[in-house]
Amino acid sequence: MEYPNRRHDVRVRDYVRLRAKFVEESSREVVKEQIALERLSSYADESPFQAPRVNREVWEHMELPGVNIMNLFYALDAKLDAIMAFLIERDIEQRWGGLVPVDIGAAGIRFASDERFDVKRLLRLEIMLQCMPPQRIITLAEVLRDDDDDPAWGANKPYRVATKFIDLDPVDRDRIVKRIFDVQRMLLRREREAKDAAADPGEAS
Repeated sequence: MEYPNRRHDVRVRDYVRLRAKFVEESSREVVKEQIALERLSSYADESPFQAPRVNREVWEHMELPGVNIMNLFYALDAKLDAIMAFLIERDIEQRWGGLVPVDIGAAGIRFASDERFDVKRLLRLEIMLQCMPPQRIITLAEVLRDDDDDPAWGANKPYRVATKFIDLDPVDRDRIVKRIFDVQRMLLRREREAKDAAADPGEAS
């Protein structure tokens, strides 16, 4: 899927799980090859948590003895979804740590850091978006600049490092763009709800 460049420039404030590691310029091509192989493994991952289950359209074409049994299947399916989401989240939390605030777009990411990063320094980034099923985004990035603390972030780290992606897979770019649209829709919905509540405070109470 192709997006106009202006959409690549759009960034949103989000919370992700993030790992960053320095890469020497002399190792750029080797690391790119390693990332390409890791992506193949990641996309081929068919763990029990990610395996697709029977959806509602299939349920509705199954011959079951009664409506009550159908409703029980729906309820069981919803419970399995909730249990799987909980187990996945707990596993990711243990392996990756907590969520961190970032500014993210299809062209790059800006994140909090305890140290300053040299401009043009290469980083190997691993990003876990808040989406289901979870899947790593692995890419190389180049440091554009670092800024001083921005209190609006709410992160207890003194620097904000802005980077641009230089080896982002198109599939991962699409996933980031989709997440950006999801966040924007959520913010617009909250803004409308706040306006509606302000216009009719009696109903809100």
